Amino acid sequence: MILWLGVLLALVVGWGLISARRMLRPAPRALPAPHPFPPVTTLSLVSHDGTPFDAWLFDAAQPRGLILVCHGYRANWLQIIEIADGLRRRGYAVVAMNLRGHGGRPGPCTFGVRDRQDLEAILTWRSRQPALASLPVGMLGWSLGGAVACQLAAQQPQIKAVALDSTFARLFPIAARVVKMRYHLPAVPFAWITWAG
Repeated sequence: MILWLGVLLALVVGWGLISARRMLRPAPRALPAPHPFPPVTTLSLVSHDGTPFDAWLFDAAQPRGLILVCHGYRANWLQIIEIADGLRRRGYAVVAMNLRGHGGRPGPCTFGVRDRQDLEAILTWRSRQPALASLPVGMLGWSLGGAVACQLAAQQPQIKAVALDSTFARLFPIAARVVKMRYHLPAVPFAWITWAG
């Protein structure tokens, strides 16, 4: 009996770790690059935790504000490139980056916890740019990117506006839904096992 309980426990723990790994290292979704590709400048930055990353600057001739744009889960910066370019054409400077664990960027996905540090590095870069330092800053985020935008805006009073699309307020209900849809298992206890993993 103890042997069977041990095997069952090992299976449950193993499943939880695999399920958690799949959430933290999402399979990428192929997104096509637009044609023609809009003009961007690549910024090489370092996050406040020492992680290097690249960001794209969509620069306007005389910007009236800076907008930070964040893509959704399993996507990358190509998801938001056309909107970023549209905002640039309307007179806004726009900065976009790949969230951690997305778009070829090393993971794992941190669901915004460490991505916020990357965005803070962008704000630090902005403060050193004479054309941008005094401009208002807004954020635009989809899904996971919206959650990241909320986390940053809650900590940074310089964020004056936030627009969200399809974001979530709490992560656990999303994990429960994924467990139910992907594995056809009940959320209790399997979502809790994934969460612990």
